[in-house]
Amino acid sequence: MANAQIIFWARCWGLCLLLSFVACSDDVQGSLRLLLTPPHEGRNPTLDPFTLVDEVEIGVLNGSDVFHSLGRFPPLARFGPDLLGSLRTGFPYLLGLDNRSRLLAAGFGPAFGPLAGADRFITLPFAPIDTAIARRVSQATVIQADPFADIPPAFFIDQRHLERGAIENAADLSALAFVLWQKERLHLRVRVIDDLVVPAVEEAQLDSGDAVRIYFDGNVLTAAADGTLELPDGVSEATLAELPQGGYQLDVVWPALPPGKNRILPFNLRIYDHDGGEDMPAVATWSFNPNQAVEELGPDDFGHLLLAVPLLEVLRFSGPSVRFPAADGQATVDGFWGESALTLRVQVPDQEVRNESTGADFSGADRVELWLDLGNGLAPVAEPARFLHFVVTAGSETSQARGSALGDLTEFNFTGTAAGSKTSSGYEVSLTLPWSNLELNAATAQRGWFLGLEIRVVDEDEGETVIYNWSEVEELDPQFWSEIRLFSLE
Repeated sequence: MANAQIIFWARCWGLCLLLSFVACSDDVQGSLRLLLTPPHEGRNPTLDPFTLVDEVEIGVLNGSDVFHSLGRFPPLARFGPDLLGSLRTGFPYLLGLDNRSRLLAAGFGPAFGPLAGADRFITLPFAPIDTAIARRVSQATVIQADPFADIPPAFFIDQRHLERGAIENAADLSALAFVLWQKERLHLRVRVIDDLVVPAVEEAQLDSGDAVRIYFDGNVLTAAADGTLELPDGVSEATLAELPQGGYQLDVVWPALPPGKNRILPFNLRIYDHDGGEDMPAVATWSFNPNQAVEELGPDDFGHLLLAVPLLEVLRFSGPSVRFPAADGQATVDGFWGESALTLRVQVPDQEVRNESTGADFSGADRVELWLDLGNGLAPVAEPARFLHFVVTAGSETSQARGSALGDLTEFNFTGTAAGSKTSSGYEVSLTLPWSNLELNAATAQRGWFLGLEIRVVDEDEGETVIYNWSEVEELDPQFWSEIRLFSLE
């Protein structure tokens, strides 16, 4: 089998970066396209991560926390780095650098494996260096033995984050931080790589030895490398363990501020490394001003933690899909869009499909409810039809309503199509929604729009009705709905 080669093509139209793996012979390995997602609030991006970026570095972070760079290139360049070989697994990463190689922006994508002839799409959040992405996860993920397994980092710390002291290399001191969130809490993991761990001096402050300090929600958590913890009020779930390869790992469950998607929370992380002795620690801080060193971080020194939600890339043709838990497996969602309409499809695994309803609300029939938010969590928006609600049963019974508020939706003349049908593993519903039904001109829908989407799978079995929400929030709250992005690769 031929080794694969990377060909990278980056253009800043809508922040799309195409990374294709093509074989060196007729044995094609497939392609991997990274779709960069900028920070956004509401319908449109709010921050441009490419501001002042003169070159980008692309690479893979492997399972041993080693960064393998595949090269640096101008953002608009097309290039073919060396053969990828054994590095074809791991977390893809992208760094944005200025003309002095200073770090300006960064992002990590979810893990990928051998392509095996398939074309793959990966959404890679890409943000200014003082903004980290917290990923919303399901309860099924949280209760796993290791909820951070296969989750990409939110940010990293290395020599470029050094405030004072000296760091020889990544083995001397570096760190990866992982941040997950649910409706009522944050899950944080800080993995510090350190080849010489120095404990705190007896009866002295914890940061008199190697330590991690987290700043969040107006509180400070300090964890010494010897396992001693100073926890703020409200934080009781915290553990610290030694890493076999050298270093230590801190896991924290932190009750969060009232959350909501795309909310930005003040946050920072500082690491103390005492290899040079008690009076000469190296201090590395995730977000800091290199021209204004401070002994203790205050609110003005914090970075930003952005609470992101799952995103479905809706392309001009059938593209990537996303999944969430349903009754008998994972429901799969995908879609595409064009000049005249938006199409969404939901495949539901169901061992016993019921397609005949017994009431006006379609009770008795397995069904999918789709809620679309044109404002994507923000209000007000100009369109009178901000919210749309569709119900599609496995037997193709349908209803539709729209309005400016969730509590004031009315039926309308739906000119699209909606249908449900049985499949070998359950059933599928599809919805084609003309832009005119959103009271939008067909030419108004724009590439790069972010729209809110909630999906409810209603599973009807004998004597029991169970509802599975993509957001995992029972009440209808657009602040927790997932998102779709209208995108194209042209």
